Amino acid sequence: MTLISQRLSQQWLSSSLLTWAVDVVQHFGCMQAQDYHWATRAIGIRSGQSYQTITETIAQWKIIRTRPMRGTIHFLLPQNVHWMMDLCASKMLGSFAWRREYLWISDKQATTALDLLDEMLRGGKQMTRKQIAHYWEDKWIALKKQRIYHLLNYAATKKLICFGPRKGNEDTFVLLNEWVNKPLQPTREEALIKLATMFFRAHGPATVDDMARWTKLGKTDCRQWIAWAWKMLIQQEYEGKTYIATPPTWGEKTWHQSWEIFFLWAYDEFFLGYKDKLWNSLAIHQTQYAKNGTFWPLVVVDGNIAGTRKRTLLKDKIRIQINHLDQNIALSSSHMEKAAHSYAQFLWINTIEII
Repeated sequence: MTLISQRLSQQWLSSSLLTWAVDVVQHFGCMQAQDYHWATRAIGIRSGQSYQTITETIAQWKIIRTRPMRGTIHFLLPQNVHWMMDLCASKMLGSFAWRREYLWISDKQATTALDLLDEMLRGGKQMTRKQIAHYWEDKWIALKKQRIYHLLNYAATKKLICFGPRKGNEDTFVLLNEWVNKPLQPTREEALIKLATMFFRAHGPATVDDMARWTKLGKTDCRQWIAWAWKMLIQQEYEGKTYIATPPTWGEKTWHQSWEIFFLWAYDEFFLGYKDKLWNSLAIHQTQYAKNGTFWPLVVVDGNIAGTRKRTLLKDKIRIQINHLDQNIALSSSHMEKAAHSYAQFLWINTIEII
């Protein structure tokens, strides 16, 4: 198997056996979830479940959305929230001081804002960003949009809050310790072994640099953790470079060799889980799939970027506009329709238009 085909398998993109949303998140450990809708699609394309089913699973607190690493929003399982945040999110706390200084927020104001946040959410309350902003303003804390975002991010990184059930298209926030129990309390060594195994299980074959980038932890530490977890890992060589993976544990899962076409979102773990992106042409087309910090969802053929796409939801159908980036990669109309149909099923929409 090639590097790309192994990663497609490990990432559960080329699996022909459907599974559950919780299984997908458990397999990855953490899945990027900045955009709620597209993050649920990342689960859906790997599980075959619909947006509604995955949203219900999240609403039942079987999957948590918070900021466990790199200051970025991820999906993870409840039992992994506390130990993973203690290990990774805590490393980000030092970066908030200079940002507060830039936003003219004093340490005293930040402490007061978080105390009020704890007060307003206590008792299982769920509040939107706007409701929290109004509460702060009523307490004579005048905050602009960037300051609100910063303080909510800070509160999540300190394990005070996490995202709660959605209200329509709006996120809500809840107190983490009221909604998420702390069942797993591994030792530091056990946690580091779990983290290393978790990363290479879903992203392998990958490198030490990839793991360091994913966790935002030092390469020296990552090498030590890999050594501790070595009984559960294997080493492979590709073009003179060393890669690490977990042994195949696919069991009854069957993996097909025809990858066809996938509609992936721009922040999918298949791309952002690696430091070196030349292997899948991500860097080559970067100026065409990203602009001013906005990333477009991707059309992927055999693990390589073929184009970007734009989705428009109309009254009775879904319209998908394709921007073909790499003319060397063929976009079969039948495979395009299959990929579009899969996405329409995810949304429970019957009619598709591809332009």
